[in-house]
Amino acid sequence: MDHLSDTPAMPADYYRRQAARIRRLAEEATTPAIKGQLRETAQECERLAERVAKAEAIEPASRQVDHRIRGDHRIRGAGSG
Repeated sequence: MDHLSDTPAMPADYYRRQAARIRRLAEEATTPAIKGQLRETAQECERLAERVAKAEAIEPASRQVDHRIRGDHRIRGAGSG
């Protein structure tokens, strides 16, 4: 699962809150260049939130599979000893 190691460490809600905060700052900005930069940053936060949300959805499923694999291993190991 190498793609998960590339996923940012903060929860998706964190990035969504940051995007909302940055959009509010963009609304208050008076310089067009700053306003544009803030909007781009907010969009990047939304993209990060999506990546994290996808990883969060995959991660619990992979934990269940790992648990079942470890459980099977213990059962097989217990019967052979």
